[in-house]
Amino acid sequence: MLDKKKLEELKRRDVPMQTKVEAICTGTDAIQRFAEKHVIPVMRAILSPSDYEAALISIYYRIYIWLLSLVKLRNPIHIQAASAAARSTFELLLDLKALSGDPKLEAKYHAFTFVERFHAAETLINYINSTSGTTGVYKIERDFINDATNITQFNSLLTTQSGKRDRSGKRDRSEAESGTGPLLAIWAEAESGTGPLLAIWAGRELT
Repeated sequence: MLDKKKLEELKRRDVPMQTKVEAICTGTDAIQRFAEKHVIPVMRAILSPSDYEAALISIYYRIYIWLLSLVKLRNPIHIQAASAAARSTFELLLDLKALSGDPKLEAKYHAFTFVERFHAAETLINYINSTSGTTGVYKIERDFINDATNITQFNSLLTTQSGKRDRSGKRDRSEAESGTGPLLAIWAEAESGTGPLLAIWAGRELT
């Protein structure tokens, strides 16, 4: 069995880079096949998942989809794509760890998707209006951000899931910096917008 001690011993060995890469590819392929055989069927068997279970299932599926891509990236020219996939998979694992440690975070997990979608549509329309003055294009996005129900939901989620906000709409940074905000996370990750989905809530400013 490959325990932690054995793994450390292997790390100290002078192994050619090609051998290491081949080992990683073999391991990734094994994980993908294990997930396909043992994990995916379990998730598909859950017919009426709770909100918490739905959050976990979505993360597992996203990891599995990344694995399906990773097992195909076997050429050195794929290094950038493989690195991005590995980073994204690691961030999903962090979300999984956060959710398993605190099931109540599922509300933030689900809210994030809607808030980011609304914010992206709003940013696009504001840009189009300010640069071209064209108001008739992107009807789907315009209808989405002008819908009264969506506006109410967006504002509500910002208040209840991403912490207090000042009058400009920006998040109160003092909450997260003091570690007393609605979600404890590292500012550096959150501000860059590249951290795990849940961590971004801690410091992302939606303006």
